[in-house]
Amino acid sequence: MNVYDHYGVEKQDVGDVVRLLGEMLKVCFLPHESGFLGEYYLAMGEGGASYRLIRNFSDNEWQEEDFKECVWLLEANEVVEPDVLMVLLSGLEEIKFLYRSEVEEGSWMRRYVFVDGKLEMIREVVV
Repeated sequence: MNVYDHYGVEKQDVGDVVRLLGEMLKVCFLPHESGFLGEYYLAMGEGGASYRLIRNFSDNEWQEEDFKECVWLLEANEVVEPDVLMVLLSGLEEIKFLYRSEVEEGSWMRRYVFVDGKLEMIREVVV
């Protein structure tokens, strides 16, 4: 099963965001370019974890329209201890946990939000 956590970052300046997240996650974000995502930042972490930082609004399109207050989106993939990361990042005023996706390839995908101190499943899709 693969776990993907999504966070919103309300800070505007990408330099500040990259520095803050790099220090907290103990990783180095490097700039990348994509025809689909535009400019984004990627970092590799412990145990095969990866972190991708993308603009929420790019090329006149929202990545996460329900979270327009978030300038940047952080995708944390395959983190060794995702719940520990969620507590760490959610402790910051400018970062908020958006949702978690769990994927069992060829079987199902589940989406969770954090409600009343626990993860609550809001959707399950069988594939």
